[in-house]
Amino acid sequence: LMIIRAMAQATAENIQRYAQRPERPQRMLNLAGVALGMISAPLDAVAYSVAPQSMLAPVGMVGMLFSLMAAQRVHGDALALKDVLTASAVIVGAMICLRYGADGESG
Repeated sequence: LMIIRAMAQATAENIQRYAQRPERPQRMLNLAGVALGMISAPLDAVAYSVAPQSMLAPVGMVGMLFSLMAAQRVHGDALALKDVLTASAVIVGAMICLRYGADGESG
């Protein structure tokens, strides 16, 4: 559920950013991005009710990686080495949290 939520939220944010381009603003597309973000929000509550935060929060950061990939392809932003390195640090941190985080069975 958190991966779906992360993808939906990243998609919503990128739709909004695309819709708010100064040269060609698109109000309805922006509203669609806002709606997608709102519709996907309850997935957080469901996910946190069935799994511990130490497992879900790192997975939720996957949205940042989707936005990083969209930055160049959708928005034409150049990716610097710093962007790739920091995204790699997020991935490593998420893997550490998933490996050593609470398993939900302890009190």
